[in-house]
Amino acid sequence: MDSTSNIQVTEHGATAYLTLDRPATRNALTHQLMCELDEICRDLRQRTDLTTVVLSGNGPAFCAGADLNENLFFSPDIPADERADVGNFGGEVIQFWERLPQITIVAVEGFVVGGGLTLALSSDFRVFARNAFIYVPEIDLGSNYGWNTVPRLVAYAGPARTKRIVLLAEKIYAEQAETWGLVDFVVSEGKALARATELADSFAHKPRLAVRTSKRAINAVSNALVDVASHGDMVQSLACVASFNERPGE
Repeated sequence: MDSTSNIQVTEHGATAYLTLDRPATRNALTHQLMCELDEICRDLRQRTDLTTVVLSGNGPAFCAGADLNENLFFSPDIPADERADVGNFGGEVIQFWERLPQITIVAVEGFVVGGGLTLALSSDFRVFARNAFIYVPEIDLGSNYGWNTVPRLVAYAGPARTKRIVLLAEKIYAEQAETWGLVDFVVSEGKALARATELADSFAHKPRLAVRTSKRAINAVSNALVDVASHGDMVQSLACVASFNERPGE
C-alpha cells in the first residue's frame, strides 16, 4: 500500500498505520485528502491479511476539521450542486471508513475538531491523550454539523450532552469525553499511538472472521438509523451557510 501526499501509510504485521500528514494545517481535511482516504479504504477493503487499522495525525494535533481555506464547500462562487456533491462525498467516505472489515483505532493527541471528530466517532475505538479535547465549532461558523455525525453523537453521549457539544461548542477534554462514552481509553500525553498499537496487537491472534462478523453485526444495529436521521444534512448546511453570509450589516 503506497503513501499519498496527505496521508502516510505504513504496515507492520497485520496492522496498517495511517497518518494524516498536513501538520502545517493541524491536519485539516481537504477534498483531496478525503479522495485519498477513499482510495485507501477501497484498497483496505480487499486486504484479508490486515486485521487492524490505526489512524493518527502528524504533529501536535490529530485533526483541525475541515480546511476552511480550501473553500470548496463554503465558497459562494462555486455552484450549489457542486458544493453539495463535495459535502456528500465526505459523508460517503466516512461511511466507507466505518464499514471497513478491519478493526479501526484512532489515536488522538492535542485536539480533534469538526469533521475530524466525525472520523474518530466512525472508528471502532478511540484512544485520547489526557490533554486532548474535542471541539465542534460548526454552529459558530454558520453551519449545522454534517456528515451524519449528529445521530452518532447522540448514540454515544445522549441528546443533552450532544447539545452542549454542538450548540454551545464546548471543548470537551479527554477524561470528560471518556465519562460521556465518546472515548474508550485515556493515556498520558504523547502515548496515544503506543496505546493504539497495543490495542491493535491484541487483535492479532483473535479469530479474524469472528471479529469481522461481530463488528459488522454491532455496527448494523448501532448505525441502522444514522442515514435516516441525518439524510440531507449537507444540503441543509448549504442553506445555513447562505443564511449566515446574508446577515444584514455583516
